[in-house]
Amino acid sequence: MTRTRFSGFGTLFDIQEEYQNAVPIFPLVLPANWSFPTNLEVGAPDPAALWERGSGVATAYMIWQIGIATDAYEGHTRGDSARKDRCLNILEAAYATEVRKAVLIDDGNVFIDGTRKPGSAAKSQSPLQAARDGDFAPMRAFLRMN
Repeated sequence: MTRTRFSGFGTLFDIQEEYQNAVPIFPLVLPANWSFPTNLEVGAPDPAALWERGSGVATAYMIWQIGIATDAYEGHTRGDSARKDRCLNILEAAYATEVRKAVLIDDGNVFIDGTRKPGSAAKSQSPLQAARDGDFAPMRAFLRMN
């Protein structure tokens, strides 16, 4: 589950309404030929289940982030390094925004900085840096992309 800085819980209807309200005012621009789905697509959840508030807004952010990452990957696979770099720069800039910080908690800034091994000064490469170096596997895993 995505952790957010929102508090409380709501029904699936509440979360879908939150998503519907977020999409028209979402401040980050999707790549060309991308659009936000009209409704949240979820399986057949338990109607009595409660969802963390902010999940609807977080879903909009994740759709945006995956769209930009996909655009970067497509640029990479087509040999368009300018497109890849432009998209990765957009991802990096957006990661520092309050929009991301409100809906996606990454206290260790792993996406940008990588991870530090406990008790060691050694650090793993970040998903963003790996993509800059041409390896999109860590980013695709981090973002749970196909």
